[in-house]
Amino acid sequence: MAVILDTSALIDFLAGGKKADAVAEQLERGDAYVCSVSVFELFAGVQNARHLSQREDLAALCIIVPVTGSIARRAALICTALRRKGFTFAVPDLLIGAAAAEQEMPLLTCNPKDFVFMNLPVAIL
Repeated sequence: MAVILDTSALIDFLAGGKKADAVAEQLERGDAYVCSVSVFELFAGVQNARHLSQREDLAALCIIVPVTGSIARRAALICTALRRKGFTFAVPDLLIGAAAAEQEMPLLTCNPKDFVFMNLPVAIL
């Protein structure tokens, strides 16, 4: 099943973390989707040439989902609804969550608390 990989899942994969196998499985099947926001977050963490190369190789294996007007609108509506209930979320998480909802795909994340109130199907690493 295709999933949207959250930034936390990508970082865990690069670090060889406990959940790297779940990400590797998605990559091997060729159905690993990544929101363009996660690509930004992934590259924003580059510390040296080796990190850059690793991230370029990883991004090349993913299908990038751009933040469209529709995704931005959905994220804004989720944000408004959550704010009315007293919750706040980081804009990147809202955009990643909205991308998953727009694509009708579960979100694979190491941080389910970042997405739990968005009523998304979340695959927890």
